[in-house]
Amino acid sequence: TTESQTTTTTESQTTTESPTESQTSTQASTYTANLDGVNLDLIWCPPGSFQMGSPTTEPNRLSLYETQHQVTLTQEFYLGKYEVTQAQYEAVMTGNTDGLSATPSHFGGNPNRPVEMVSWDDAQVFLTRLNAQQSASIPAGWQYVLPTEAQWEYACRAGTTTAYSWGDTFTSSDANGDDTFGSTKDVGQYNPNAWGFYDMHGNVREWTNDWESYPDPDYSAADQIDPVGPNSAEDPYGGRKLVRGGSYGSSSGFLRSAYRDFVRYTADTSSIGFRVALQSQTPASTPTPTTTTTESQTATESQTATESQTATTTESQTETPASGTTYNITVTAPSSSYYSLSGSDSNGAVSGNNASVTINRFDTINFNLSGVSGFHPFRIRNSSGGSDVSSPAATGQGSTGNGTVSWTPNTAGTYVYQCSTHSGMVGNIIVNS
Repeated sequence: TTESQTTTTTESQTTTESPTESQTSTQASTYTANLDGVNLDLIWCPPGSFQMGSPTTEPNRLSLYETQHQVTLTQEFYLGKYEVTQAQYEAVMTGNTDGLSATPSHFGGNPNRPVEMVSWDDAQVFLTRLNAQQSASIPAGWQYVLPTEAQWEYACRAGTTTAYSWGDTFTSSDANGDDTFGSTKDVGQYNPNAWGFYDMHGNVREWTNDWESYPDPDYSAADQIDPVGPNSAEDPYGGRKLVRGGSYGSSSGFLRSAYRDFVRYTADTSSIGFRVALQSQTPASTPTPTTTTTESQTATESQTATESQTATTTESQTETPASGTTYNITVTAPSSSYYSLSGSDSNGAVSGNNASVTINRFDTINFNLSGVSGFHPFRIRNSSGGSDVSSPAATGQGSTGNGTVSWTPNTAGTYVYQCSTHSGMVGNIIVNS
């Protein structure tokens, strides 16, 4: 593999814009998987909206591929804090029956450098094996996957609207790019972005799950909800996937947050690696991107909701309670980063980590705990870190083990369930009127 291979398909670069301000202040929780003694760290990304595609004034943008447009991601997901390392790849791929080397890297023998010389197909074998090996540890219905192009850029931007996640200019101290080092480096050697992700710019280009659109690979200017690209290869070049982030050999213009590259899915070069996502495979409920309240709600928004609830409490209490529906949600706590929910609410199925729950006034919601550690007491509160709900109060507040926390709200608004010792274990309870 030559260096020229790492810098081909330059025409296909693009840039994008960034998540909303509410995400920039969200402190992401983490998830760690143990890969036979090697840790794989992931960071939680909340649902949200951002501008994908570069502004026309951005230097080095390629106008044929970077039309700016609104993207809404309706489901939370986790993404690798680092690119998959050689040690992580070897831990998962050792003993595979697909004839693939567990140590394929051109810059091999460096366990903390990113794995490279892996095709998109090779990454799929890795993910299949990872899911099998971790099946007892991940929530039901969740899988390790490659991120979509939109998910990748959403996490890369981490609330920014600049050409790079740190600003609009590049220096050699920002990332391993522009051929200043001449090869990959250990992951995590440069500053992370605002959400804690390392090496989103440079080191190695990263496979995403999206196929190239053909004959026009540019984005549509229309708003997009959970875009995933074509269902199969459309181009005449053997099937090309989107690769993001640029590499150690990429010039600074190709390291931008919005830069896009199209590479044949069978290619394996010294400049391409990947990072993994972990997400629910259950589709989200009907999206309402302009009004949906998500886990990324800021403290200010929560306080605003609380104030509105207070203003309407007196009126609500004078009403004769309606006969509501009872919903049951099973709650586990497989880590100190999230509660995992399963069951149903007024919108249908509920599944996922710190998932939102939607009910109506006078409905009863039972959070049935299943083996929840004594370190993770479950409470229903007016806002994150705020006081417990009252008028009416929830029963069973602070339960652990196999206890039940039950509540029948009479006031519409947005509340939260939360662990009283781990503030990141929090999700919304949306009460409709």
